[in-house]
Amino acid sequence: MWLDQNKLTEVRADMWVGLDSLTHLHLMSNAISKIEPQGFSYVTSLTNLYLDKNELREVKSNMFSSLFNLKELSLKSNPITEIQPGSFADLSSCTELNLALTGLTEVRPDMFVGLSSLEYLSLYHNDISVIYPATFSHSPALTSLFLGGNKLNELEAYMFEGLSSLTYLGLEENELDQVCQEVWGSLGNLVELNLNFNNIDELSGDEWDNLPYLQYLELSDNGLWEIPPNTFNQLGLLKRITLVGNNLRTLKENVLGSNQPLKLVISLGSNPLFCDNRMCWVRQGEREGWLHVEDTYGTGKPNCTNFPGVDWEDVDFDC
Repeated sequence: MWLDQNKLTEVRADMWVGLDSLTHLHLMSNAISKIEPQGFSYVTSLTNLYLDKNELREVKSNMFSSLFNLKELSLKSNPITEIQPGSFADLSSCTELNLALTGLTEVRPDMFVGLSSLEYLSLYHNDISVIYPATFSHSPALTSLFLGGNKLNELEAYMFEGLSSLTYLGLEENELDQVCQEVWGSLGNLVELNLNFNNIDELSGDEWDNLPYLQYLELSDNGLWEIPPNTFNQLGLLKRITLVGNNLRTLKENVLGSNQPLKLVISLGSNPLFCDNRMCWVRQGEREGWLHVEDTYGTGKPNCTNFPGVDWEDVDFDC
């Protein structure tokens, strides 16, 4: 049922009498600021509920009672600043929850009680600066967590406790200035990590040692000026490194350590690269076919500051 853009201001249970077989309900782009207790009690067959772009400021503990069959709930683009404890306690079948573009400033464990089947959680573009210990521990099936566009300035290991199934973590567009290997202790199955657009201008070289299954690492637009030796040594499954828009002058051979992936793509565009014999390994890897260097994601080739106007393929690395 589509009831988008109808200027509705509230949701009451009596609206849905006789719709006990309803599975999809769209209530987007209204002006809903109130959902009465048990407001969906006559539509317990719902599997998908969309409340995007309304005026909800608080998620209350009785709003979604009895929605045991719900698979997807979207509350995107509401001015939500608070989620009462146990608000999602009856949503044991829910696999996808979208809380992007709200006004949340912190997330706590009691917010997500009951979401034992959750696989996808978007908290993208809020104002979150605090993640309490074990916040996501009630959702052990979580595979994708989107925390980009918030105000996180540091990461602690306790933030990700219980997320052993997580394969994607988005932390782009935050205020992080460093990361350390201890942070990823619970994330041994992580495949993709997005740290673009932070303030991580320096690496110690062991940040990724607890991520043996990592395949995609995004570090663009951080101000990085050097990649230390052996930084990617433990990442034997690595397929792509994105380093666009940093301050890298070179990329030395020892950044991979003893690790040579079967196939690796490196994005190096918008760096002040000085192409000389320190990067001979790059040219050799391209010739051998296991390394592909590009400008930005999927396009072109990077430029060398010491060879202005010269195509990448024609640059003399003095090998």
